[in-house]
Amino acid sequence: MDSQASRVGEVVGEKYRLVRLLGEGGMGSVYEARHDVIGRRFAVKFLHAELAGHPEILGRFRREAQAAGSLENENIAAVTDFGSSPDGAPYIVMEFLEGQDLAKVLAQTGPLPIPRAAHILIQVCRGLNAAHGRGIVHRDLKPENLLLQTRGDGGDLVKILDFGIAKLKTSERPETATRTGITLGTPYYMPPEQARGQKELDERADIYALGVILFELLSGQKPHDGENYNAILYSILMQAAPRIEAYRPDLPPELAALVHRAMAADAKERPQSVSELARVTGRLRDFWM
Repeated sequence: MDSQASRVGEVVGEKYRLVRLLGEGGMGSVYEARHDVIGRRFAVKFLHAELAGHPEILGRFRREAQAAGSLENENIAAVTDFGSSPDGAPYIVMEFLEGQDLAKVLAQTGPLPIPRAAHILIQVCRGLNAAHGRGIVHRDLKPENLLLQTRGDGGDLVKILDFGIAKLKTSERPETATRTGITLGTPYYMPPEQARGQKELDERADIYALGVILFELLSGQKPHDGENYNAILYSILMQAAPRIEAYRPDLPPELAALVHRAMAADAKERPQSVSELARVTGRLRDFWM
């Protein structure tokens, strides 16, 4: 544990008292905090102070606050505040969430039943519909960025996390996040246009990632794999994804077709909106419930 752990006990923003370290990585740390007045729990995400002097990294962090903070939707983790600590480390204040990310759930359970996988995907589509309606493309959707909470009735509540590389159409310099040294997106879930380095990505990039996620939810496998980053990109660009029926022969043909349509190499062949993807998925889910 690095020196960032010494933040426990600090009060930032004159009201958020840091009570424990929840996790940390190369770019920063996340703490549980209590509001000094109302006692409510929050999560406070810090960018390491030494990285705050890098305009590209700081821009990515600020974009996360701007993107998620501008959205009010039950399927998006709420961002409620942004500031800097006395030592210059920027921070984002978010709603405190308990649950497991989808990657951990998959590791524990393996492929999901059709109704549950469809229900999860539909919720992600609802959150993304709110984002896309504001001109925000996530560009880094993956199971690790989808948190599952349990509703009172025992069902799943999905929260979309980490808008750190989101494209805001109002951003003055969206290209800065694509320069050398900043990893843009997770390769397994990248559409071909993103793998080629295309800067202008629209909502259909997120739809491709949802197709890959649905493939993984239903089969337990990733459609494109490789020994390293470049090998995965090569597979995405040069090789057709295996048919999901090879891993999950019980899938109805309509659902298998939807998975592969969402992962179409040509963006024009994908569903053109998350609303369309959610409608078709919902129809298939209802048939199999």
